[in-house]
Amino acid sequence: MFGYIRPCNPELKVKELEQYKALYCGLCHAMSRRYGLLSRFMLNYDMTFLAMNMLSNGGACAGFEKRRCPFNPLRKCSSACASAGLDDAADASIILFYYKLLDNLYDSRGLRRLGYRLLQPVAALMHRRAVKRAGDIEQIVAAYLREQRDAERRGAASPDEAADATGKMLSSLMERCAHDDTQRRVYARFGYFLGRWIYFIDAADDLDDDLKSGGYNPFASAFSLKEGSDPAPALKSAEMLLNSCSFEIAAAYELLAKGRFCSIIENIIYLGMPQTQKKVLSGKNKGNKRI
Repeated sequence: MFGYIRPCNPELKVKELEQYKALYCGLCHAMSRRYGLLSRFMLNYDMTFLAMNMLSNGGACAGFEKRRCPFNPLRKCSSACASAGLDDAADASIILFYYKLLDNLYDSRGLRRLGYRLLQPVAALMHRRAVKRAGDIEQIVAAYLREQRDAERRGAASPDEAADATGKMLSSLMERCAHDDTQRRVYARFGYFLGRWIYFIDAADDLDDDLKSGGYNPFASAFSLKEGSDPAPALKSAEMLLNSCSFEIAAAYELLAKGRFCSIIENIIYLGMPQTQKKVLSGKNKGNKRI
């Protein structure tokens, strides 16, 4: 994933911000426990959001405890206790990171490609472990990302077509947060438009770089843009698509029962994502995205 699903911190209450940090920390510990210290560098906000939804309903959250971080060993931090939801999110993080790395390796050139090449053996080792532990997540991610890659290789001219596979992938992953059939249908729709939003925001964020490198970008393809072209019409189209996805995400969320972390989730949906969208479309997000 890409790290776009994050809260608007100034609008969180102190307790909510501490809970969010504790969930982020708990996922980091789960990744380290299952995949080693280096896996901590693959942590991102999007999978924290997935973990939060998995832990939001029922008794899925096992509470919080104080732990030391190897990167700040002198201070104990609040961290979510180990749970199946955090383990699922940790497995998904590794699998998604691996396929994103392969995607970047395919699209990159020069020193950046060399960096990804050096990272690949480490990511591949972790990925093999993740496949053994979470074969069902691997099947979901591999199938839909293969479908996305096929769409990009044939130069899909429609951003809708290009984003469909990512939408279906997040739909399947978010279904794992449900506790009954009704919730499953709602989470499926919620995840579908969340996946599309992530794909569109990443494409908008990468537009300048893709125009320079000649890499595929759905908005460049839709508007036949080349390096030096005015990206304004493409970004306006991206904004319309992102707003449409945000509306559908909010509509689906309102059908769900409000769980333990509902105030943080609502902050992310109604404030954090629009804030990120504004930064990306204004060009102020450069340097903030992960792999």
